Amino acid sequence: MANPVVTITEITAVRISCQPTKDVSDIKFTADKDAYAYEVRAVLLPGSVGQGIGILVDGKSQLYISESTIVSESTIINEYLLTSGVEQPADITCIELIDGDGDYDVAVYVKDEDGNWSG
Repeated sequence: MANPVVTITEITAVRISCQPTKDVSDIKFTADKDAYAYEVRAVLLPGSVGQGIGILVDGKSQLYISESTIVSESTIINEYLLTSGVEQPADITCIELIDGDGDYDVAVYVKDEDGNWSG
């Protein structure tokens, strides 16, 4: 089975700084498969990019039905964290870019139910 594919559908800023009103970039993305986890990562260039590499600026890996649902540790949750085709918001702030000033490559990765990460 093919790895999931991520599409970034919106980016509010391609350049951010720690100046008020310029310190965040909001992004939205979708995946072509239901996903159980996602990561938004930033790598100071020139650097290697890939899932698990760089600064984790946003992401979720816990499985849950909703924020208010309490589930015992022995319960297996079969709910998706990110539904295929539904936009997921994320943001990147200047404070998160801890590797210093410069150009960063930002990438979004999702993990499907078989444990495959997008590439």
